[in-house]
Amino acid sequence: MLDNVRMTGRKTLFSINWIKRFKVQPHIKPKLLKFAKVSAISLTIAFVVSIALGQIAIRYWIWPQIETKKTQIEQFVSNSLGIQVSIGEIHTSWVDLRPAFEIDNLTFKSLSNNQVESKKSLLEIPRIEGILGWDTIWRLTPSFYQLRVNKADIKITRDQSGQWFVAGIAMPEPNSNSSGLHWLLDQRDLNVSNLEVDILDQHDKTSSYQFAIEQFTTTNSKREHKFNLAAISSWSSEKITAEGQFQHSFLSNKANWQNWQGDISWNVSQFNLAKFLSATHLPIRSTSGILNTNGKVYLNDGKLSDGQININAANLNIFWEKQKNSLNLKSLNAEFTPTAEGSLQFLQIKNLTWQDASEKVTHQINNVNNISFGWAFPVDGKSIATFSVLSKNISLPEIHDLVSQLPLPVKYLKYLNELNPQGQLNNLQLRWHQPPGDSSALKVISYDNPQLSLSADLKDVGWDYSSLKIPGFKGLNGQLHTDLEKGSFKLSTKNAILDKNEIISRKNTKIDEASADIAWVKKNHQWEINAKNVVLNNEDILINANIDYSTGSEKNPSHLSLDLSIPRAKMGELAGYLPKSIDSEVLNYLSGTLIAGDIKNAQLKIRGNPEKIPYSSNIPGRFEIIVPIENGTFKPSPKLATEIGEWPAFEKLNGLVKMNNSELSVEINQASFKGANISNIKSSADFSKDIAILNLEGNIDGLSQDILNYISKTPALAIYSSITKELALTGN
Repeated sequence: MLDNVRMTGRKTLFSINWIKRFKVQPHIKPKLLKFAKVSAISLTIAFVVSIALGQIAIRYWIWPQIETKKTQIEQFVSNSLGIQVSIGEIHTSWVDLRPAFEIDNLTFKSLSNNQVESKKSLLEIPRIEGILGWDTIWRLTPSFYQLRVNKADIKITRDQSGQWFVAGIAMPEPNSNSSGLHWLLDQRDLNVSNLEVDILDQHDKTSSYQFAIEQFTTTNSKREHKFNLAAISSWSSEKITAEGQFQHSFLSNKANWQNWQGDISWNVSQFNLAKFLSATHLPIRSTSGILNTNGKVYLNDGKLSDGQININAANLNIFWEKQKNSLNLKSLNAEFTPTAEGSLQFLQIKNLTWQDASEKVTHQINNVNNISFGWAFPVDGKSIATFSVLSKNISLPEIHDLVSQLPLPVKYLKYLNELNPQGQLNNLQLRWHQPPGDSSALKVISYDNPQLSLSADLKDVGWDYSSLKIPGFKGLNGQLHTDLEKGSFKLSTKNAILDKNEIISRKNTKIDEASADIAWVKKNHQWEINAKNVVLNNEDILINANIDYSTGSEKNPSHLSLDLSIPRAKMGELAGYLPKSIDSEVLNYLSGTLIAGDIKNAQLKIRGNPEKIPYSSNIPGRFEIIVPIENGTFKPSPKLATEIGEWPAFEKLNGLVKMNNSELSVEINQASFKGANISNIKSSADFSKDIAILNLEGNIDGLSQDILNYISKTPALAIYSSITKELALTGN
């Protein structure tokens, strides 16, 4: 290692000493400068002379011979393209300093052994006029300073394997090779007129269609590009036009549209959508529909930065293969504005109106506006990497009406129609993002490990109870913020309705006022949900509550922590507001015994697995109910279908109903039954037993006959009714 360093050092010193010794002497400098000057002039003259001689050779020797080499040219092109090429005549000339030509009757035919196929022309051009560009020489591919083609016929086919052929020449896969577009953008002045195009598609089924390019022109410089198109199609009764001008970024691939900056405009009128879709292999079809579209958009490095897109249609009917639903619109008018923000492309719906033609609904005009859809593609471009929806306000019924006719999976449409969403979303922000990953197949959206966020202000939002067992609700208001891992909802609503649900047994509950701060977060594959400052108020009840709930798993059961206070309630309605997770036997007892009266400052506390309520010594947990009753009506036991007789209700009752886990107790300070006064009544039952036995004791003071009438109606003596009817008691 050190030897190498020394050797390198000696070489460096030698080079420096040699440079020092080599000095141009003063008398040599003028000679050296004169030599350099003469050499430069000589080289320049030689270069100019070589170009001149080259032009003379090409113009007067090589280029005129082209006319006599027609057969060799036909053979060379035929072998290169794999088709039979024939040329009527070739005429060469010189325009300014460039070689020019005229070709008459250029024809392409198939080399197939099939006599019928070999006689069919794949390309027919009566006359081509062109001027070659000098870069043809070093590029070894035709490059035109000017090219004119008129009255041509061209055949485009797709075989059963999906391979496209243009004039018999196989085309590369989309996005696999941009050489064709690159070549087109290299031509300085290209003009094609009266081009008839016949397309035969044999991929899935045989179909054919035609269109004509009335005029197509493109002019290109180093970075500037312009085009103009006018076409006629059997799909449209009006001319289709498009034009644009753009430039590509410096030192970038001009054939990649993501490097373009400029504008493109178009106009399509009276476009028959049914005819067009029948000629394609798209999974959608139409029986009717006339489409018109026009607009202008501005390109900026692969995004639409500004512009306007207009679409209107009449009598539109679209149906999807393997789907029962279809889109039927009497009219459709849409106005879009594209914008870009960072990596996101946005399309804003400035105005969208449609009139439904379905027999199921009235033909009212629906309107949606100020909705922005944004998306971004990953590098591979095979799936949407980011998707977003932004809107100041969205009417849910109108969106539901439109979305329900789209080709969504049947089960999703079923759930959507069951929910029947109502109301409005304000300040909606929905963002979906797909992390980078393998995306080998083209798909619109990938659902592997997505990231989703949603925020919106809910205004009178509602939905119906569905088979998903989501509680039905009407008139919901609040602010929602959520993603796939956490979220929050600030509830603040008035005059709402809680429909059939899985939370409480009461149906169609009117709510005068409801508020809560609700939050949820996902931890260790379980959801933790808490609701703070819950207030529920209507004519039946006023509830204040704080709730913490954790969803369960196989190893960890769900857990509920509930602190609920009831400042006031109608006693007969209380059971309907208790959680449905409470044992049905307990709920049935409470609903059958608490008949009427006033409740003040009742309490409910739950700690434990809500599926195991009420708890007992064998099932850990805390379930506590304290219900003070004033001026109430209470039955010691509800009437059972299997029993004869029932316990008559006590009236004008003041007392306390308690439940501690599975043990129920009722303490009645005072009550009455007809003329009898009841006091110090104690009733108890344990619902953890296989058979809950009601224990009842207390004092009754009144006429003996009134007491007999009470007891004779109870299950204890009802079976002896024939005897008790004959009994008569007197005294107190």
